[in-house]
Amino acid sequence: MRKSLVMLLVVIFSISAVFAATVEKNLNVNRGIDVSFSVQIDTDGIAQIKRDIDGKVYTRLTLDNSAVTLEKGMPELRTVSAFIAMPLPEQAKVEVLEKDVEVINNINIIPSKGSITRNINPEDVEYTFSDVYSKDQYYPKELLSSVEPFILRDISGIRVEITPFRYNPVEKTLQIVKSFEVKVSSASNRGYGSRVSAFISEEFEKLYSDVFMNYTSPFITKDGGFNAPAETKNLLIVSANDYLPAAQELADWKTKTGFTVIVKDYSELGSKEALADYISDLYAQGELCFVTFLGEYEDIPTLKGKQENANSDTMYVKLAGSDNVPDAFISRLSVKSLDAAYAVVRKTIKYEKTPEMGNWYKQGLGIASSEGSPKDYERCEVLNDALKNELGFTKVYECFAPDSGGGWWKDDPYNPYDPYDPYNPTNPMEPMPYYKSARANSSDKSIIFNATEDGVSVINYIGHGSDYTWVTSGFSTSDAKKLNNGMKLPVIWDVACVNGALHRNECFAEAWQNSGDENGGGSIGIAAASTNMAWVPPCVWQEEIIAEQMGKKMHDRGAVLNVYGMLKCMEEYGSTDSSQGNQLVEQVIYFGEGSVAIRTEVPRQVSAEAIRVDGKIMVAIDGMDTKNFTDGVIVTAYDNNLDKVETVRADGRSDIVMEDNGQTHITIWSKNIVPVVDLEIQ
Repeated sequence: MRKSLVMLLVVIFSISAVFAATVEKNLNVNRGIDVSFSVQIDTDGIAQIKRDIDGKVYTRLTLDNSAVTLEKGMPELRTVSAFIAMPLPEQAKVEVLEKDVEVINNINIIPSKGSITRNINPEDVEYTFSDVYSKDQYYPKELLSSVEPFILRDISGIRVEITPFRYNPVEKTLQIVKSFEVKVSSASNRGYGSRVSAFISEEFEKLYSDVFMNYTSPFITKDGGFNAPAETKNLLIVSANDYLPAAQELADWKTKTGFTVIVKDYSELGSKEALADYISDLYAQGELCFVTFLGEYEDIPTLKGKQENANSDTMYVKLAGSDNVPDAFISRLSVKSLDAAYAVVRKTIKYEKTPEMGNWYKQGLGIASSEGSPKDYERCEVLNDALKNELGFTKVYECFAPDSGGGWWKDDPYNPYDPYDPYNPTNPMEPMPYYKSARANSSDKSIIFNATEDGVSVINYIGHGSDYTWVTSGFSTSDAKKLNNGMKLPVIWDVACVNGALHRNECFAEAWQNSGDENGGGSIGIAAASTNMAWVPPCVWQEEIIAEQMGKKMHDRGAVLNVYGMLKCMEEYGSTDSSQGNQLVEQVIYFGEGSVAIRTEVPRQVSAEAIRVDGKIMVAIDGMDTKNFTDGVIVTAYDNNLDKVETVRADGRSDIVMEDNGQTHITIWSKNIVPVVDLEIQ
């Protein structure tokens, strides 16, 4: 697809970012053309985990904000990576200069078991040793592991991966390159990053600034606001023919909240290939930001992924260039009938239009297995802490599988247990960290019922899964249908195998989405995989969403959060066809309407009036006395047929002036307020 390139030049003189206590990157950009960044690794932050293999002690390395190598039989090391905005990325030159090296002698580095999917217990996989272990040479030979060019919607760039560790298995010597500089030079003198469209999207502008280490958007203000001359907020709804009335109902609501909406009948296209071409054409015209499918797999088929032939909606939005990076936000409301379509659409509208009040927005639920290294419940505790510390959650329910092979504690008031109980450890011992909370919860599905019906806004799951269940707890599709949580609808970030296998007869994710009726029940969104998930990379996706994007209030729309997690996974685990990063991007499907903003704050009640004065519509909003509440507020004026539509952003203002073109009503919307809907203009 041919696109015109419009260059945006932004000059940055220096930026310093600390990514973790153990890794520091300092960036310098030369007039936006050549980029260099130095990396400092604090070796005190490198943990060494010992493991016995056939009577010999081997070491596994851990380092915050680094990725683990996953090549089976090769020494398991750590990598550091970054996305860099760059014109003509295919011609970029990358050089790594070593500055300081530390040597550790007499160390056996453990071999990688490779990428293991979550239908397999890692403890059941034998260690193997490649022929590298018999060679008297350092592995890898080069620090620079990978340079991958790509285009992320408007901005071209490269992924750079460095392995700052070298290991000689014969000498048993590990070199740690604790200080090095990466120099990236461009073949162009036109500034960095190439715009492939002139259409500005708030979601993508914020995304570029966060994803690329050398990009600062000219449209994002210092306090996180958005200031662009014009904004593209387009939504394409592709619906099965039978569900078009429900699709139009959704479109009307999204129009009132500031979107320009196109509804397309899938039967007019007739095939997934024609649908892919249609989406590509809209994207080329700048008329595409969000895509929502209304219909199940048989109604609107997925495309097939490159990495493992996964059923993939994301394949439809790999639009700019031939790389694997998604260039729009895609989601699916997977339903089997018009009644089901009305139910899920109206439930979705009600979540945005008349939010359920209460403290449930500050409550969450974490569910996790006791397998993996670190154990899944340890990973889940990190997410729970982020919800508490960053978002101010007052309660996070825990449903953790107890440690297998552990022990009972003599002072535990719940003892003794039946020794044949699978959750009953058999040897007296002091509980390990997390053990008592896991023990008390006993991974009982009643915890999920109780938490969900009490109300939680976020659920995280990490463990085994099937088409129809969460293995930790045994919570199933039939259980999801029994939920009685009303409009207290959570978003679910699901790290498990095949919970999103939508080609099956109502998979687990579909059951959550379709639970209840138009008055509530189930979830507002659930991101789940159509194939078997790997053990490690999906946890990077999930942690980026919770700890970084939601935790720091960077973004809130479900499909946008999903893409953020995908890009972080690609940054750490690769963007090529066969990479682990691409596997996750292709297998995860967001079940829900992806442009819906996920609420984690109790919305504020406001009032408003709209009057006509001298050819203008004057809108006054009362109750938004702080900038935090007026930022992100959308005011839309329209007539009864939704033909004469004008949308403006409040941008910190409580008094809005709009052109009077015969509109009759306004709607004021933000995730931070209870919307004012269909207010008549006086």
